[in-house]
Amino acid sequence: MKVRNVTGAIGAAIFSLALGVTFASPAAAADYERDSATFTTVDPRYTSDGWWWQGSGTMGHNGGLGAFQSKGDKFWVMDGLEDGHSVAMVWANYRNGKEYRSGICVNSHGAGTWSYCDKNFYEDSTLWVKTCTYESKKKKLVDCNLLGSEFRVSNGKVV
Repeated sequence: MKVRNVTGAIGAAIFSLALGVTFASPAAAADYERDSATFTTVDPRYTSDGWWWQGSGTMGHNGGLGAFQSKGDKFWVMDGLEDGHSVAMVWANYRNGKEYRSGICVNSHGAGTWSYCDKNFYEDSTLWVKTCTYESKKKKLVDCNLLGSEFRVSNGKVV
Protein backbone atom coordinates (compact mmCIF):
# COMPACT_ATOMS: atom_id res chain seq x y z
CA MET A 1 0.00 0.00 0.00
CA LYS A 2 2.72 2.47 0.92
CA VAL A 3 4.67 1.78 -2.27
CA ARG A 4 1.56 2.42 -4.34
CA ASN A 5 0.88 5.76 -2.60
CA VAL A 6 4.47 6.93 -3.07
CA THR A 7 4.42 5.88 -6.72
CA GLY A 8 1.08 7.64 -7.16
CA ALA A 9 2.43 10.79 -5.51
CA ILE A 10 5.53 10.78 -7.72
CA GLY A 11 3.37 10.21 -10.81
CA ALA A 12 1.09 13.11 -9.81
CA ALA A 13 4.10 15.38 -9.28
CA ILE A 14 5.57 14.49 -12.68
CA PHE A 15 2.18 15.02 -14.34
CA SER A 16 1.82 18.43 -12.65
CA LEU A 17 5.28 19.48 -13.82
CA ALA A 18 4.51 18.34 -17.36
CA LEU A 19 1.32 20.40 -17.36
CA GLY A 20 3.22 23.43 -16.11
CA VAL A 21 5.76 23.13 -18.90
CA THR A 22 3.17 22.36 -21.57
CA PHE A 23 0.84 25.21 -20.67
CA ALA A 24 3.39 27.90 -19.84
CA SER A 25 2.34 31.31 -21.13
CA PRO A 26 3.99 32.59 -24.34
CA ALA A 27 5.38 35.58 -22.43
CA ALA A 28 7.18 33.26 -20.03
CA ALA A 29 8.66 31.31 -22.93
CA ALA A 30 9.92 34.34 -24.87
CA ASP A 31 13.42 35.54 -24.05
CA TYR A 32 14.73 39.02 -24.75
CA GLU A 33 16.63 38.82 -28.04
CA ARG A 34 20.04 40.50 -27.79
CA ASP A 35 21.63 40.56 -31.26
CA SER A 36 25.08 41.73 -32.28
CA ALA A 37 24.50 43.20 -35.71
CA THR A 38 26.33 41.78 -38.73
CA PHE A 39 28.86 44.17 -40.28
CA THR A 40 28.28 45.13 -43.91
CA THR A 41 29.89 47.47 -46.43
CA VAL A 42 26.47 48.06 -48.05
CA ASP A 43 24.80 51.41 -47.44
CA PRO A 44 21.15 50.28 -47.30
CA ARG A 45 19.63 53.69 -47.97
CA TYR A 46 19.54 53.03 -51.69
CA THR A 47 18.62 49.35 -51.88
CA SER A 48 14.81 48.99 -51.74
CA ASP A 49 11.48 50.40 -50.62
CA GLY A 50 9.53 49.66 -47.43
CA TRP A 51 11.74 51.67 -45.07
CA TRP A 52 11.36 53.46 -41.78
CA TRP A 53 14.20 55.69 -40.43
CA GLN A 54 15.08 57.31 -37.09
CA GLY A 55 18.11 59.12 -35.70
CA SER A 56 19.61 58.11 -32.36
CA GLY A 57 19.65 60.26 -29.25
CA THR A 58 16.95 62.30 -27.54
CA MET A 59 16.20 64.54 -30.51
CA GLY A 60 17.50 62.21 -33.21
CA HIS A 61 20.82 64.01 -33.78
CA ASN A 62 23.32 61.97 -31.80
CA GLY A 63 25.51 60.41 -34.45
CA GLY A 64 23.58 57.26 -35.23
CA LEU A 65 20.82 56.04 -37.47
CA GLY A 66 18.41 53.15 -37.23
CA ALA A 67 16.21 51.79 -39.97
CA PHE A 68 13.76 48.98 -40.54
CA GLN A 69 13.51 47.36 -43.96
CA SER A 70 10.13 45.65 -44.14
CA LYS A 71 11.03 43.63 -47.22
CA GLY A 72 13.15 40.97 -45.52
CA ASP A 73 12.50 42.17 -41.94
CA LYS A 74 15.93 43.67 -41.30
CA PHE A 75 17.01 46.23 -38.73
CA TRP A 76 19.86 48.40 -40.06
CA VAL A 77 22.03 50.34 -37.61
CA MET A 78 24.66 52.96 -38.47
CA ASP A 79 27.21 54.39 -36.03
CA GLY A 80 28.17 57.78 -37.40
CA LEU A 81 30.07 59.34 -34.52
CA GLU A 82 33.43 58.50 -32.96
CA ASP A 83 32.26 58.93 -29.38
CA GLY A 84 33.05 55.56 -27.78
CA HIS A 85 29.40 54.49 -27.91
CA SER A 86 27.65 51.98 -30.12
CA VAL A 87 24.24 52.49 -31.70
CA ALA A 88 21.30 50.16 -31.08
CA MET A 89 17.69 49.66 -32.04
CA VAL A 90 15.37 48.54 -29.27
CA TRP A 91 12.23 46.82 -30.53
CA ALA A 92 9.07 45.03 -29.45
CA ASN A 93 6.78 43.02 -31.70
CA TYR A 94 3.06 42.72 -30.99
CA ARG A 95 0.56 40.27 -32.37
CA ASN A 96 -3.17 40.42 -31.62
CA GLY A 97 -2.49 43.27 -29.19
CA LYS A 98 0.03 41.35 -27.06
CA GLU A 99 3.81 41.55 -27.01
CA TYR A 100 5.27 38.25 -28.09
CA ARG A 101 8.89 39.19 -28.91
CA SER A 102 11.27 41.97 -27.96
CA GLY A 103 14.94 42.68 -28.20
CA ILE A 104 17.84 44.88 -29.21
CA CYS A 105 20.06 45.03 -32.30
CA VAL A 106 23.50 46.52 -31.54
CA ASN A 107 26.10 47.86 -33.97
CA SER A 108 29.39 47.74 -32.07
CA HIS A 109 31.63 47.78 -35.16
CA GLY A 110 32.73 51.39 -34.66
CA ALA A 111 32.13 54.81 -36.16
CA GLY A 112 31.29 55.00 -39.84
CA THR A 113 29.92 51.45 -40.06
CA TRP A 114 26.62 49.93 -41.09
CA SER A 115 25.37 46.63 -39.73
CA TYR A 116 22.10 44.73 -39.70
CA CYS A 117 20.05 42.19 -37.75
CA ASP A 118 17.99 39.79 -39.83
CA LYS A 119 14.64 39.01 -38.18
CA ASN A 120 11.43 37.29 -39.22
CA PHE A 121 8.16 38.86 -38.06
CA TYR A 122 4.58 37.80 -38.69
CA GLU A 123 2.85 39.73 -41.46
CA ASP A 124 0.27 42.17 -40.09
CA SER A 125 2.03 42.36 -36.74
CA THR A 126 2.94 45.64 -35.05
CA LEU A 127 6.49 46.79 -34.34
CA TRP A 128 7.52 49.42 -31.81
CA VAL A 129 11.10 50.65 -32.23
CA LYS A 130 13.45 53.35 -31.03
CA THR A 131 17.07 54.13 -31.87
CA CYS A 132 19.61 54.74 -29.11
CA THR A 133 23.25 55.30 -28.39
CA TYR A 134 24.48 52.32 -26.41
CA GLU A 135 27.37 51.31 -24.18
CA SER A 136 28.24 47.78 -25.32
CA LYS A 137 30.57 46.81 -22.46
CA LYS A 138 27.93 47.62 -19.83
CA LYS A 139 24.99 46.56 -22.04
CA LYS A 140 23.36 49.89 -21.21
CA LEU A 141 21.27 52.34 -23.23
CA VAL A 142 22.80 55.83 -23.06
CA ASP A 143 20.47 58.16 -24.95
CA CYS A 144 17.34 57.14 -26.86
CA ASN A 145 15.19 58.97 -29.36
CA LEU A 146 12.21 60.22 -27.36
CA LEU A 147 9.77 59.67 -30.18
CA GLY A 148 9.99 55.94 -30.72
CA SER A 149 7.70 54.71 -33.47
CA GLU A 150 5.00 52.15 -33.90
CA PHE A 151 3.95 50.77 -37.26
CA ARG A 152 2.50 47.69 -38.89
CA VAL A 153 4.32 45.35 -41.23
CA SER A 154 2.12 44.02 -44.01
CA ASN A 155 3.12 42.22 -47.21
CA GLY A 156 6.67 43.56 -47.12
CA LYS A 157 5.61 47.16 -46.50
CA VAL A 158 5.62 49.50 -43.52
CA VAL A 159 2.01 50.65 -43.13
